[in-house]
Amino acid sequence: MRPPLPRGALAACALALGLLHATPTSAQPPATPTTTSATPTPSSPVAASALATDEAPRVAVVARFEGSFDPAPWAEAIAARLREAAPGRDVRAMRAVTRAECDDACVGARLAEASARLGVLLEVRPEGPTRGPIVPRLSLRLVAPVSGQALGDPIAVTLVDGAPSFEPTALVASFPAPPPPPARLVVAIDVDGATVALDGVELGASPIAPVEVREGAHELTIRAPGHEPFSRRVEVPSAGLRVDVRLVPAADEAARLAATDAGATFDAVETSDPLWKKWWLWAAVGGAVVVGLVVGIAVAASGGGGNGNAFPVPPIPGRM
Repeated sequence: MRPPLPRGALAACALALGLLHATPTSAQPPATPTTTSATPTPSSPVAASALATDEAPRVAVVARFEGSFDPAPWAEAIAARLREAAPGRDVRAMRAVTRAECDDACVGARLAEASARLGVLLEVRPEGPTRGPIVPRLSLRLVAPVSGQALGDPIAVTLVDGAPSFEPTALVASFPAPPPPPARLVVAIDVDGATVALDGVELGASPIAPVEVREGAHELTIRAPGHEPFSRRVEVPSAGLRVDVRLVPAADEAARLAATDAGATFDAVETSDPLWKKWWLWAAVGGAVVVGLVVGIAVAASGGGGNGNAFPVPPIPGRM
């Protein structure tokens, strides 16, 4: 028969199991993430409007009429003709008004509400003999927003097969200048998957496609895991600009790279967690407890420490 197992050995076993189960989850060794290898594709280009490019100046066409004519189709056709003659300008037609309900000051106020920098007033008046068909007489003139004051002489408009015909050169010459064309910005980064932002607008993850931006100064920001953030003010000329960025590894990443170059294994550098959260500490404590438990059991099994209050140990087959 085997000698009885002391109560102290059982208590030590229970303590060892409790310590192993009490090991914090955060102290366990970090799992190695599964990575997939894929060829990165450039991000889709961002719309120029999202990068605060200069907006095209707005020019509004307002039709004011007398009689029973419907000048809306004529105003739309005139706006389309002016857009062709003045590219880079936002020319649009507004709702027509009658002369009785809207004077010059009213026209100016409507232009200001539409955020127009210049107005084109289409005047439509009836014309004809006392007895006979009444035909519309059309004219165009530039007017100022807010005040509605006339700017320059009126221009005659004729109807050809029901469509207005006029020479837009004199009107377009007084239109506000269009915004400068956007400049192209190319950002090349030595790290794939870095988040790129310009003036606070996220462009996507590197590699990114060239983007069209307003000429002038912009704030470029790049962030990537394991690397120091990059921020720089860049001046983009009208001819465009290419920016080559080499990200600097963060402190722990730099140490890992240095250890790899030296042929050593290096998992991570931990600087913020306290000692009791280190997984290797709890692994060492658990191992020491288990070794002590095995030694205690062996000593007890050899007859040491037995007494009348000990628990009996079942016999081991083959041993007497």
